[in-house]
Amino acid sequence: KEGKEQGIKEGKEQGIKEGMEKGMEKGKEQGIKEGKEQGIKEGKEQGIKEGMEKGMEKGKEQGIKEGKEQGIKEGKEQGIKEGKIGIAVNLLSMGLPLQQISDATGLPISEIKEIKSNLKY
Repeated sequence: KEGKEQGIKEGKEQGIKEGMEKGMEKGKEQGIKEGKEQGIKEGKEQGIKEGMEKGMEKGKEQGIKEGKEQGIKEGKEQGIKEGKIGIAVNLLSMGLPLQQISDATGLPISEIKEIKSNLKY
């Protein structure tokens, strides 16, 4: 009877020891797996965030560049138009016919008539 009880006790202790070792091994495997998944998730989120920030910065730079170019282009066009109007005003004050002013400036006669109507001699 004592031998049996001693055997049960030792078997139980051995079982607990082996169970703990196997449990720790399984727990370690599971922990590594879960840690890896969490790391991938966090890395992906961080990568997306950094990518968006860099993309927005690049987009902003490109937008500013394109905006400047467009502004310069529109400014030149407006300056040319204003120059033509100024020439038309001078030619009108010299008494040239509307057709000649149109030929000289490239402005349509209707626009030259409008300029003429706004002039105060």
